[in-house]
Amino acid sequence: MRRRRILLWASVLAVVALAALYPARHPLLRGVGQWLDVGADPRPADYVMPLGGDENTRPFAAAELIRDGKASRAIVANIRPSSDTDAGLVPTTHGVMRQVLMHYDVASEDIVTIGDHCDSTYDEARALAGFLQGHPDAHVIVVTGHYHTRRTRWIFHRVLADRSAQVSFASAPAHNFRLETWWSNERGAELVVAEYLKLTYYAFRYGQAASWTIACLVLASIAWAYRKYRPCQGGANVPCVSSPSEQPTESAAPLPAPRSAQTVRFTPGRRRRAVDLLLKAACLAYLLTLSLLLLCEDPLRPMHVGAGLLAWLRPLVPVSHLLSFLTLTVLAMAARWPRSRWQAVVLLLAYAGGTELLQGCVADRTPEWVDLFQNVAGIAIGMALWLLVTNLATRLTGRGGTTGRQIPS
Repeated sequence: MRRRRILLWASVLAVVALAALYPARHPLLRGVGQWLDVGADPRPADYVMPLGGDENTRPFAAAELIRDGKASRAIVANIRPSSDTDAGLVPTTHGVMRQVLMHYDVASEDIVTIGDHCDSTYDEARALAGFLQGHPDAHVIVVTGHYHTRRTRWIFHRVLADRSAQVSFASAPAHNFRLETWWSNERGAELVVAEYLKLTYYAFRYGQAASWTIACLVLASIAWAYRKYRPCQGGANVPCVSSPSEQPTESAAPLPAPRSAQTVRFTPGRRRRAVDLLLKAACLAYLLTLSLLLLCEDPLRPMHVGAGLLAWLRPLVPVSHLLSFLTLTVLAMAARWPRSRWQAVVLLLAYAGGTELLQGCVADRTPEWVDLFQNVAGIAIGMALWLLVTNLATRLTGRGGTTGRQIPS
């Protein structure tokens, strides 16, 4: 009943919000389109680089910048030919751009072709990064469609890193729609919606969105599991109930203890609870850190590893996955989560396989069978070490694994 009431109120609030936003739909939609355009009036540069994808506008905008004195030379990326191009039906994209630039009096020797079969904006950014390595003092104006400039700037800044200051961005108008009224044009609506989808994809494919998403999901799953399966904190005669139907009644009195013995439940003291809390916090922090390192392009970059420490860590790189999951397993066992040991092992194995698969969505990272084998081996070795140490500690202390003991009356 309570869930239905919540769903009803949520539906009512959603309808009210939509009704309130409807009169302001045009300014909101206009802002959605204009947010994608981060192009600016560029300062004079050495080169202008029109990106592939719209030969009807981008090379013309680049030629206009050269004519206005903003640049003296042009860069064209070698775009991967389509099947029609291979069949000789249409010319290549970079060939069309060269022809347009030469038609506007740009000399052929002033047009530089870079890259090899570029298939995306990311490939064009990497091609420009290689060009700037040989021209460290060059400044380039990148020309692309106005709806495409935000994603272009994000990609080029990530790829060029320290050299991103050598690049500026100029907006070229679209062929048949304006950003101010993109929703009223079928082509404009298609491109703007597709651009937001591509921004999301690139954030996961080349950014840290996948790392933060998996970290948040892991944290939320652990918090949910702890809330649902947390152990009872009452005494021996206080049942742990999960629903009102399981509440004890007056007729269901607790069974008396045997006369010959009395069961005493040893509840953890403040010090033990503090240690458990610290171990759980350490396990969560290590899990989040490991997730970020496994799902980023360069694991050493977020760690800010110095040259001396890097030289010391280099011999451990071949077995880094094994050591990482061994440590995670020991921490998970020591934290004493409200799950059985083997359930925890299953969750660790699922985490090991899931992070390895997600590496296929991260730039410069690929799933490897060797890494997956090391993950599983680390979990197995960590579990074996934990069982060995706990059994040895039990024998040395002379205590069993139960939570209570029998004291004669």
